[in-house]
Amino acid sequence: DIAARKGLKTVAIINEDTLFPKATVQGTIELAKQKGLEVVFVEAYPKGNTDFSAILIKVRATNADVLGAATYFDDAVAITRQMRELDVNPKMYGVTVGGDLPKFYELLGKNAEFVYGATQWEPELPYPGSKEFIDAYKKEFPDADLSYHSAGGYAGCQILAEAIKRAGSLQGEKLRDEIL
Repeated sequence: DIAARKGLKTVAIINEDTLFPKATVQGTIELAKQKGLEVVFVEAYPKGNTDFSAILIKVRATNADVLGAATYFDDAVAITRQMRELDVNPKMYGVTVGGDLPKFYELLGKNAEFVYGATQWEPELPYPGSKEFIDAYKKEFPDADLSYHSAGGYAGCQILAEAIKRAGSLQGEKLRDEIL
C-alpha cells in the first residue's frame, strides 16, 4: 500500500524456501496486483543460505522499485549487509522478520535505516493485560528483547488456560471447541 501511494511501480520478491516465507510471498504477490504494482521477479533461496550475492545481482538487474524479502532474522541481516556491498538500492526495501528488532540496528548501524519491517504487536499499544505482561517479562528476562513472539506466546497460553477452565477438561476435542 505504501509503495503504491508513493507511485512506485515494480516489485522484486525474494524469500527463504520454507513454509512461512512462501506463504508470505503468495500474499505479497496478490496484494501487489491489487495495488496496481507489477511483480517483476520472484525467487526463493534455501534455508540456511548465507551468500545472497547471486540472487541480489538478479534483483539489481530488474531495477525494481521495491524489494520485498520474506525472511527470518539472520537472513534479513545478511541480505541487508550484502545489498550495500553489491550496490542494490531499490527505492523501498522491506523484510518480514528482523527490521523491527533493536538488534537489527545494532548489527547493521546506518545500513538498517529506511528498512521497512513488520510487527504484529508493540508494547506501546494499549491491549488489555499488556502492561502487566511487559512488567512481568522485563522482571523475568531483563536482558532479552521484547518482541511480538513473546507477546504472542503469552497470549496463546492465556487462551489455552481459559479454554481449559471453560471446558473443565484437558481433552483435545473439548479444548479445540472452546478455542474455536
